[in-house]
Amino acid sequence: MAYPKFEIFKGKDAQFYIRLYAGNGQIILSGEGYQSRESAKDAINSIKKNAVDKDNFEVREASNGQPYFVLKAGNGAVLGVSETYSSKANVEKGIASVMNNAPKSEIEDLTAADAPKRKAEFELFNGKAGDIYFRMRAKNGQVLFVSEGYSSKQAAQNGIETIMELAKEAEIQDLTEAHN
Repeated sequence: MAYPKFEIFKGKDAQFYIRLYAGNGQIILSGEGYQSRESAKDAINSIKKNAVDKDNFEVREASNGQPYFVLKAGNGAVLGVSETYSSKANVEKGIASVMNNAPKSEIEDLTAADAPKRKAEFELFNGKAGDIYFRMRAKNGQVLFVSEGYSSKQAAQNGIETIMELAKEAEIQDLTEAHN
């Protein structure tokens, strides 16, 4: 399923979780765990309904000082939480993205019996400065890494092929400081 989209997935704790992806494939909102798939779907419908009103968003500050936002329902319950951002201007862009994408996004239910088994994948995407990037997603949808910018799609694809080839024989070099 293409982006933007909502995803329902099951956590290691057997609860159902939701996340909203923007058109560029970045996760822009994550929800709490729910006991049932139906509760997760209800939460998505509430997000779609409440995301159209900017007054339902609240900007907060994480313990590290970085801003993030929450989307609240009319009763004040938190429906979703964003990642932390480097600036308040970026928080505003994140809120605008949720307001734009949530109401029109389809739901991909990765917990359904007929859901295709997800594979790890590389995604090509456009950066803000016009460069082409790629990222690798694990089977659970989490981003494992993001590449540097490439000047062309072919160069980015070559980068993916190089990683796939070299990863098989790569060794781990621990350059962290030893802790005793």
